[in-house]
Parts: sequence; structure tokens; C-alpha cells
Amino acid sequence: MKNNSIKDSILLIDTTAETNRQLHAALGGVIELIYTTSSSKDIDDILKQSLPKIIIFEIFDAGKTGFNKCRDVAFKESARDIPVVAIISSREVDFMSTGYYMGASDYMIKPLIPAEVLARIGGQLELATSHRAIKDISQHSDGTPQHLNNQTSHELKQAKILVVDDCIDSLEPLILSLNNLYQVHSANNGTDAIALAQQHQFDLILLDVMMPDMTGYDVCRKLKENNNTTDTPIIFLTGQSDSSFETLGLTLGAVDYILKPASLSVVLARVRAHLLNTLQQKKLTQLTYLDHLTQIPNRRCLNERLTLEHKRALRSAKPLSILLVDIDHFKQYNDHYGHVEGDQCLKRVAKALQTCQRRPSDIISRFGGEEFVAVLPDTDEDGALHVATNMQKVIKDLNLAQSPQAKESMVTVSIGVATMLTGKAQSTAQLLDEADKMLYRAKKQGRNKIYSPTSETVEEFI
Repeated sequence: MKNNSIKDSILLIDTTAETNRQLHAALGGVIELIYTTSSSKDIDDILKQSLPKIIIFEIFDAGKTGFNKCRDVAFKESARDIPVVAIISSREVDFMSTGYYMGASDYMIKPLIPAEVLARIGGQLELATSHRAIKDISQHSDGTPQHLNNQTSHELKQAKILVVDDCIDSLEPLILSLNNLYQVHSANNGTDAIALAQQHQFDLILLDVMMPDMTGYDVCRKLKENNNTTDTPIIFLTGQSDSSFETLGLTLGAVDYILKPASLSVVLARVRAHLLNTLQQKKLTQLTYLDHLTQIPNRRCLNERLTLEHKRALRSAKPLSILLVDIDHFKQYNDHYGHVEGDQCLKRVAKALQTCQRRPSDIISRFGGEEFVAVLPDTDEDGALHVATNMQKVIKDLNLAQSPQAKESMVTVSIGVATMLTGKAQSTAQLLDEADKMLYRAKKQGRNKIYSPTSETVEEFI
């Protein structure tokens, strides 16, 4: 065995020369190294040396002992987070329900289709990458990982699936089984499917290819072209067995292509695998855009949303307001009570500020330190001042005792207001700078104030 790093590699186990050739042809340039072995000792050495990103088994006699070696490798502690993909023949598909219980994450059918290889391997790599990222982000302060799967079963039950088929009655066993696990909607034509997909935010769509009004491929194209549905995973469930049809479906952006008639247990397993992937991606996105301490949107999320709402305000010629909120005398609070209590103060203030968010388009985020920013689309200055006044009230209602050195006996906030008026093309940086200047003036005038560019005097709203 060569002594080289395989951290950017695929480990192939028990694969034939022809399978190796097909995998190399499909994955050339995508994966840095591909290592092939059938030796248990080599497998152990590789897993000890460095973890490959994915393991691929070629399974023979799937109905008998073919998955035993797969099980032995998949359940090793050193391979726990590595996806395992089985390569099987078409006549062995029904045995994949056993394969999933034996540690396989997915499967591919011989002869391998390049588009399918890229789609399946890519999906598994994405799932593994997001899982590792979630574990890294979700570290406790003492360095131990949080339990990430406590909510998984509950979240899966809340998943929404759309099944689209012109002969929906023929899928009754599948729909009944899905209904026991998820929230299922159905449509018998492409037009209704697109309308439902716009109305609901589905976590997965099972889509037939041959339908009377438009093909599943046309439906897939339209869904992928729409910003609201472009990221919704689509599985083609069809009787079109020609490999060119599968290649087309995967090229259009589908995550999977399952041939009818398909084993119910296999379809359910594939659906669950893709839903888990979707949940992982949502969780990773949430963690990426969430402030770790206060559990509200972070600076990165703020920047993206402010940019989006700024462009929308320019297009629609509507006002956009932002509030820059600062906890008064926070350094004195920290110095008096300590940083642990300071963190608790930040958490409580953040939660209170979020209660002032009245519309889904509003966002309240942590800006840094003891500062927070509220982005208020379609809100003029009067509306922004009303929100700011409410913010000061909810902070006062917290009754958080301030340090004895501070002017106020309770924790208060100062707020700077900036509004981009219709026809005034200010940049996001200019808006934030204006809000910062207003905040500075509010602080300079004694804190616990709200200030805006058109305020005649600095007003104390509480």
C-alpha cells in the first residue's frame, strides 16, 4: 500500500477493473485520489492513517453475504462519519433495503452512468461535509460536541413532500407509507405541481417524467429557474429506463432517479436519505448565519439581508430603515458583574429586541459587541421611530439592574435611526454610517435616547 495522504480521496473496496475504469472516467478531476483494495488490513491501515471522504463497495451476491464486509467497515468507529456507497447489479436492487441496515448510505447500479455517479457521490460528499461542519460549529465552549440528532426524528416528521404523477392512484401504497412518516401532498399534472410548489415550501418532490400537460423534465426546469423552488430536491420516479433519460434528469438538477416499479423499502430509504441531507443543509445554514452567543442572526446574515433589501427598495421605490442599537454603559456592566453575567445580559436583550420584529421581512441581528442592528423594509422614519420606541420599552421591562457607576439604575439602550427615502440612492454603507452618527449623537446627549436625522431635539422616549 502506498504511503500517501488520502484525505481527499475515495476508497474503493472489492471493485472490479471495469468498475474502476467507469469510476475513474466519471470522477476524473473531481476527486484527487482513488485508492483500491480488497484487503481488510489495508482498509484498517487507511482508516487509521487518514479518513477518505467516501467509501465505495462493489457488492456481489447481495441477497446472501454481499453486505457483510460493508457492515464490518461501515460500523467501525473510525468510519462513522464516512458515507458508504454500494455498487450493485439491477437485479439486486430489492436487496438494498438490507444494504441500508448494513451501513450503506446509497447505491449505484451497474453499468455506471457518469451523470449518476457525479450526482450520487456529490450528494453523499455534500451530506458528509455539512455534517462535519455542523459538528465543528456546534462545539460547546468546553470543546465537547453537542448532540446534533436529538431533533432529527421530530424534524423529519415535519418534512413536507410533494408527489407528482398523472396516475396518482398507482402510487397509493407509496403515498400511504409516506403519509405515516411525513406530511404529503399530491398532484396529477405539472401545472398543479408548480402551483403547489410555489404555495408550499416542500422539502422534497417525487416527480413522474411522462405526464399529459408537460413532462417532468419541463416541470423540473421551471422549478429550478424559480428562486423560491430552485433548491428543492427533486427525485424522478419513472418507468423510463434508458440511461439517456436518467442523464438528462440529473443534468437538469434532480438529486435522484428511481425506476418503476421500485421496491417500496428502497424508495422510502432514498427519500429519508435526501430529507436528512436537506435537514443537514438547513441546520448548517442556520448555524452559519446565527450568532453563537445570542442565537439571533449574525453580522454575515445582516450583510446579506441588508444588501437584498436595499436592492429591493431601489427596485420598488419604497423606503428602507435601519436601527443601530447599543446597550448603554455595557463596559461598566461587565466590569461590575463579570463577563458571564454580561453574556446573559446580551442574550436577554437580544431576545427582547426580537419581540419587536413584527413582519417576516424584518431582521434584528447582532452587529458586534453590545450593538444590534434592525433592518426594516418598506418602513419610513416615523415607522422606524415607533419600532425604536417599542425596543426601548421592552428593554426597560427586563428590569436588568445596571452597575452602580452608571447613570441609569436599569439597563437601557440608545438607538440611531437612518432611512433611505424614495429616490434617494444611498448605499448600505452610507445608511449604516448615518445610523452610527445618529447613535453617537444619542449617546453624547446622555444615552437612553433615540435620534434620527430629522429629529429637532434629542428625545427621551422612556
